[in-house]
Amino acid sequence: MSALQDSERAPVLARIDALVADLLHQLAGQLDAVNPAPLRLSTTRVAEPSEHDDSAAQRKVRPVMFPTRASSGVRRFAQYVRVLEVVQANLLAGRATTKRAHRDVYYSCSEVFDTQRASDLVVERLAQLLGCTRGALGVVASTRGLVSGSMHLRSPDGRAVHSVRGETQRIPADMSAAWSVHLTCPEDCRGHVVLVVEKACVFQRLLDLQLGSDLIVVTACGYADAATLELVRLLAAAPCPAGVRVCGLFDGDPYGVDIHMHYRAATPIQWLGVDADEFDLAPQTHTALRADERTKAMRLLRHPSPVRETHRRRLTSMLLDGYKVQIDAAYTWTGGLGAYIQHKLQL
Repeated sequence: MSALQDSERAPVLARIDALVADLLHQLAGQLDAVNPAPLRLSTTRVAEPSEHDDSAAQRKVRPVMFPTRASSGVRRFAQYVRVLEVVQANLLAGRATTKRAHRDVYYSCSEVFDTQRASDLVVERLAQLLGCTRGALGVVASTRGLVSGSMHLRSPDGRAVHSVRGETQRIPADMSAAWSVHLTCPEDCRGHVVLVVEKACVFQRLLDLQLGSDLIVVTACGYADAATLELVRLLAAAPCPAGVRVCGLFDGDPYGVDIHMHYRAATPIQWLGVDADEFDLAPQTHTALRADERTKAMRLLRHPSPVRETHRRRLTSMLLDGYKVQIDAAYTWTGGLGAYIQHKLQL
């Protein structure tokens, strides 16, 4: 992670000083709550919260008020001040810390936090109060994302990342809209296919198959983190004479549908598969829906944001039939996983 720019640090540091002063003044005089102030330091877009994110509803901007009537308010006050101290130290030093991989914030403040989840929520809340992103606070989420394919990435500060076909490259945690992507396009280029896969094991299988030089494979090992979403968005818009097609290979279950919807909130991505009606009903391909999967499907169907008609039919069919299929079912396709993908790409 590169050092934060002075132009980004100065406004946040000033706002931190003002916030701490407000909290202390409030504590001393029991004045009004501290409300968030607009301070936009980044143009990085954030994907719409997905159904899996149980904290999405809690992230609406609310004021922070001290002291509280509950005794836990003292501990909460200590948590906010301690995290602000760590963030301020990082900004003054011009360094960034990861939010999850090394759990720097949690370990630095372990005396006031019982779990990392609690420290994550305070970081999110402080970002809202300060009107900026976690990245502007010097706190970036580690990425689970992996990519493989012929391309070059370049960060705003000139750092280069080269990805080679058949080799695994971890997606940089600070991936943002300011990065640039250059695809390798030979004279006879027929276009690129960006294939997003749900699982790491499928990602590795595709690398072993070496399907083609125009294929770029991406995985977030489940639900996409912000860096993976941003890379897929950049790849979709990358210059290529013959165009770039973005497709996704997900489990044919409610969670696979939700993951696809999570990606679609960031950039258009075609559902490539898998679907239960593509395979003969058999124990090695079809599995009964679990209770939590039924609940997930019903929640998605009732979700206030519109569900695409194809997904509505897909989820309804799962509930009525009681079966799901996973990507592993494509291994039983005549010719295997590679043949299945080639077949779906030609449709």
